[in-house]
Amino acid sequence: MHQQSNACPRGAIALPAELIGAAPSVQRAADVARRAAESDQSVLIVAEAGFCPECIARSIHLASPRAAEPFIAIDCADDHGAVLRRLFGTERHARVDYEIALNGSALAEVGRGTLLLAEVSEMPAAAQLRMSRVLRDGELRVRRALAPVRFRLIASAAPSLDADVRQRRFRPELYRRLQRLRVDVPPLRDRLVDMPAVIDAALAEICRTRQIRCTLAPAARTALGALRWAGNLDELRGCLGRLVDRCTGGIIRQEDVLADLQQIDSHSRGSSRAAASLREARQTFEREYIASVLESSGWRMTDAARILGIERANLYRKTRQLGITRLKPRV
Repeated sequence: MHQQSNACPRGAIALPAELIGAAPSVQRAADVARRAAESDQSVLIVAEAGFCPECIARSIHLASPRAAEPFIAIDCADDHGAVLRRLFGTERHARVDYEIALNGSALAEVGRGTLLLAEVSEMPAAAQLRMSRVLRDGELRVRRALAPVRFRLIASAAPSLDADVRQRRFRPELYRRLQRLRVDVPPLRDRLVDMPAVIDAALAEICRTRQIRCTLAPAARTALGALRWAGNLDELRGCLGRLVDRCTGGIIRQEDVLADLQQIDSHSRGSSRAAASLREARQTFEREYIASVLESSGWRMTDAARILGIERANLYRKTRQLGITRLKPRV
């Protein structure tokens, strides 16, 4: 689990790496997270593998008035029986399905705190039905006495949850109640403009954890930023961790990045390819990175040059040298 600071003034949310960036999609997700911290509504966090939805959930919890209350996370992908027992306790009353016992019940333990249902699409059907009833009625039975529901509910799921709802693998009424607010975390491949900041933040986190100093040469950062990172932050952090372990002289060079990538099967990294030579590899990364920035900026050369940190004339020269051309749409 990625560490984050618990020190956060009320009303201000300490955004995790998942929500850092200036790309519009990231800004939208961060804005929803900020609204969630000020609200009691349920939240659905949708993210691909390789992100940490629990980090986002904890950030929302710690920035909310519930920060001093419990935060309980349940992995819904666990054994079905274990999920039911953790949610509803060890007893089951015959007349009312959602009655719970204090013994081992997260719904009773969480009180006024925050309950995270991680990988909620994997929740067993019986638990879906009972949770839906709890949210519908807004009350629980604890030790035979009815008590109002006071916890904040946050759930996380993969983007495939929407298809699960359409195909009736997940209860639509529970889905509606979960996503009063929805945080859609954009994958790294859609955040090329933010990659330098994301890479630097991830490296700083690793160095802080390991109590060492290590920086990236500009060419190394460009090479890393050109990759698609199918495994998102987890894959990026794994690569940076290996580079830090092998770093000599406190600086990670482009050659170090390429040497690491050449040890990994090329097809596992989307558009990246292990190159036969360093010169070819540099050209590959540079071509892919510049083409991606041009595409994301709508091929506005002035905007792309500003993002890349080069002069507009130099960008024109680079596109000619690297053979980057804009494909015309098919008629």
